[in-house]
Amino acid sequence: MLPTTQAPRRRRRYHSPEFKSQVVTACQVPGISVAAIAQRNQLNANLVRRWIKAAAEAGAGVTKVGAADNPSSPAAAATSLPAAFVPVRVVGPGQSHQTRNATVVNMPK
Repeated sequence: MLPTTQAPRRRRRYHSPEFKSQVVTACQVPGISVAAIAQRNQLNANLVRRWIKAAAEAGAGVTKVGAADNPSSPAAAATSLPAAFVPVRVVGPGQSHQTRNATVVNMPK
């Protein structure tokens, strides 16, 4: 029989209530997805949704935090993202995409 080696056991991470509150607050910023906030903080989106649900059930009364209140908070990082709409011209079959000032975006299939 071959000797077996076990990988080191992963420890569960601990997040302070203040950090959880900051993440939940960041998720309340209009136009920002929970998944984006979770990814930015190296968290699972389902965990963040659980925190949001727990805060709502506890009636935590989470208020929106502006970037000026705490520049290092996840809310400040979320509000510092530039919001922009990019015009896209959809070219149907048989139409040429070689028009003046056209931008071609190749999407993987």
